[in-house]
Amino acid sequence: MSADSATYRGRGHIRLQYQVMLILAVLLTVFYPVVFGEISRIDDKDIIDAIRNSGPLNLRDLFIPHMQQGAYYRPILILSFYADKYLFNLDPVFMHLHNIILHVINALLVFWLAGQLTQGHKKDGGNFIPLMSALFFGMHPITTEPVIWIAGRTDVLACTFILLSANCIIRFKRDHSYWYVAIASLFMALGFLTKEVALAFLPGAFLLMRSQDSPGESVLEGEASSQSSQHRYQNLFIFLFGFGAILLFFLLRHFAFESNSTKIGTALWVMREDTNHIALVFLQALGFYVKKIFFPFPLNFTIREVDPLYELLAVPVVAVCFLIVSKRSRVSALFITGIVLILPSFLIATGQIAWTSFAERYIYLPTAFIVTASVFFIGRYLEKLPSLSIKKEAFVTLLLAVMAITTFYRGTVWKSNLSLLEDTITKNPNFSYIRHQYADELAFRGDIKNARIQYTIANEFNKTKKRLKRGNELFQLRYWDSPELGLADLLVRENRIHEAIAAYEKIIRASNGQSVAALTDVLFLYGWILSDTANRSPSDTLKKKISVYTKKLYNISNNADTFYWLAKIFLMRGERQEALVYFRMAEEKYGADNAYKDISRKFIARLENK
Repeated sequence: MSADSATYRGRGHIRLQYQVMLILAVLLTVFYPVVFGEISRIDDKDIIDAIRNSGPLNLRDLFIPHMQQGAYYRPILILSFYADKYLFNLDPVFMHLHNIILHVINALLVFWLAGQLTQGHKKDGGNFIPLMSALFFGMHPITTEPVIWIAGRTDVLACTFILLSANCIIRFKRDHSYWYVAIASLFMALGFLTKEVALAFLPGAFLLMRSQDSPGESVLEGEASSQSSQHRYQNLFIFLFGFGAILLFFLLRHFAFESNSTKIGTALWVMREDTNHIALVFLQALGFYVKKIFFPFPLNFTIREVDPLYELLAVPVVAVCFLIVSKRSRVSALFITGIVLILPSFLIATGQIAWTSFAERYIYLPTAFIVTASVFFIGRYLEKLPSLSIKKEAFVTLLLAVMAITTFYRGTVWKSNLSLLEDTITKNPNFSYIRHQYADELAFRGDIKNARIQYTIANEFNKTKKRLKRGNELFQLRYWDSPELGLADLLVRENRIHEAIAAYEKIIRASNGQSVAALTDVLFLYGWILSDTANRSPSDTLKKKISVYTKKLYNISNNADTFYWLAKIFLMRGERQEALVYFRMAEEKYGADNAYKDISRKFIARLENK
């Protein structure tokens, strides 16, 4: 840390190095159990499988993948997962540890940021403000979700870059070296490329650049005219560098995706169609998230909706923000920066982009700034009450203990998929997606009876939500096959094959032949029947079903593997004509660069010659 360690010495003060060691020890202890946690079945497994099955790292393809459509553009995040692949072979222990280390770094960056704010304040309270800021942020229960969840690394890593940028801007205000502005802009760009919400830091960067050490006190010495000219030059400099960082992000994103995801367009359409309702949703989100920062309970992984009364809380929050921003101090700039960083979550609150409209992870980054500013405000106020010294210390110690215990306990909940999903379904009993995930976990653990109960409940929710009314229009929602697929899978586990086939075929009919999973699974069972009855000739009805389902599967998945697989089964049965038909379809459908195209061609030649 760059702060002068002498600032932290003196009677009753803890040396700088001891404070850093304390932060490290406390945070590593609180988050230690999570290191050995399971891979979350929500997103984590998909991320690990995608990185493991990907080819060698190609930076050009990583930054410009030339995808037809995209919503999230986060190449730096993906790069961090590649680091896990090459350094730790995607070992979950090290991936969890990676997240925790990033969080500890963020706490130390908060410590540095608060230390820069307290330079020049050498009263007793000034020494402990950086330490308290780091501990209150590091052990804040809100941080558990993004830190423990491997998929939540996007928030933690983006926060790292944005805090580095903020520290560089504050350092520039003291040293006036424009290298700090350039470095701050670089970190901003890296933050943008980690998670899009980091774009909201740019207004905060301007606020920090325009802020003063204290109300009424000028940051730079000299005549007023000279100060004004210097301020304009600095603001122009940060604007150019910040604009350059944003331009870089959007240029890369433009070349990466041919078009934006339809989810973004839908969200904007919803905002245009009902502006009054959306304004209330935004107020609810602001009130809810500010409350979550100062009182995070109850902790919940999936938050679909919030109490409309949070609109009322948002009104005084907005009023306080106007009051704070008028002070133009660095601390007030930090607080407003945190509020501005909440704003991108408003778009998600429309319910059109992410699978949950509200989430604790969305305010990980704002919490770092708001907690730092709040600790400074409160610390300066408590300095004026020396008679309450012992009571103050006891209260702060108790508050930190409660946060540590809460965060530690929350980590134990997250450590197991079953405990997390049980906790989540208790707090969100009508969320069918989470109930389905809970059923999957029960089935994975062999609890077939309770898994069937949960799949059935999820399927009942599915039946009641097939239509959505918006205004005077009624929309037919897309059929959701997951609960019924789960029930069919349980039949397979119980070796009730024909009942399972009937269940899969029911899903195929209900989805108008669009369920890839049902088509794949029913063909697998038909293939199993063919393999298991080599001494019997399959009926013409069975052959017809196999042919129809295989073609349907190819039409929606563009995957020719099923043709090849069925050809091999028929060949094993000695039914050469049937095998030849499917080898020909495989050879026709495979791409020119697919090795199985040549293999299919060789089988065709061999069968035709005989």
